This record gives sequence, structure tokens and C-alpha cells, in this order.
Amino acid sequence: MKKIAFIVLISCLSVAAISAQAQGKKGKQHQKMTPEMRKKIEAYKVAFFTRELDLTPEEAQVFWPIFNEHEDKFKALKKEYRPTKRPDLEGASEAEIQQMIDKYFEFKQKELDLKKEYADKFAKSLPLRKVMMLNHLEREFKHKIIKELKKRKE
Repeated sequence: MKKIAFIVLISCLSVAAISAQAQGKKGKQHQKMTPEMRKKIEAYKVAFFTRELDLTPEEAQVFWPIFNEHEDKFKALKKEYRPTKRPDLEGASEAEIQQMIDKYFEFKQKELDLKKEYADKFAKSLPLRKVMMLNHLEREFKHKIIKELKKRKE
């Protein structure tokens, strides 16, 4: 049991460290991003999803308010569970470490619940094939934006 808890802890901490490191870099990029750049990215996102999902005008009219609501709730969830500082594992007690692990899994469960809730909402207005494509397209979009920002930075 201790081995499993240790493995879970290491996994959680590595994810937290990577996330904190990525957020630090991301924060620097956001400071440089102008409102015009944000508008361009938002316009590109609308075009990308509309094109890749092959949304009809009727589908797009229903899809975008749900999608935007989903993004807002997900950002709020991440903000709620984002640690204010890097966890001190050296000085933490077993109870504190267990609390960190529990908090991580609570976040993951809420994230999964949110994904399920919005998959149901999307399924009411889109064909299931398009709903199934959403997760993949969200990752693909993020990768394209990151790649483009890195390219422009160089």
C-alpha cells in the first residue's frame, strides 16, 4: 500500500512540477500577448473548430455558447485547485502529503465530471461523431498555438 501511495505521490508531484513550470512560462508569454494577439487567436480558434468539426451555421450557433461556457468553467476549476506555492515535500507530514494527493484526485474527478457534463450538452446539439472529436481538436489547437508562438519567438 505504501508503494502505491508513493508512486501516486511521485506522479502527482511530477505533474504538479511540470504544470507549475509550464504555467511559469505560459505566464511570461501572456504578459507579452497584446489584446490584438488574443483577438487573433480567438478568431483562429473559431475558424479552426468550425472548419475541423464542419459545423453548419445552425450547429455553430448552438455550439459556441456551450463551448465558451465549458472553457470558462474549466478555467475556474483550474484556478480553484491551482496551488498558491510549490508543495514542500521535505517538510510535509504524511497527513499533509495525503491531503495533497486527495486534493489532486478531487480536482481530477471534478475535471472528469465537467467533461461528462459538457459531452452531454454537446451531444444534444451536435452529432456524436463531432462530440467525440472535441478533445482531440482541443489538444491539436493548443499544440498549433504553442508551436506558432515558439516559431514567432525565435
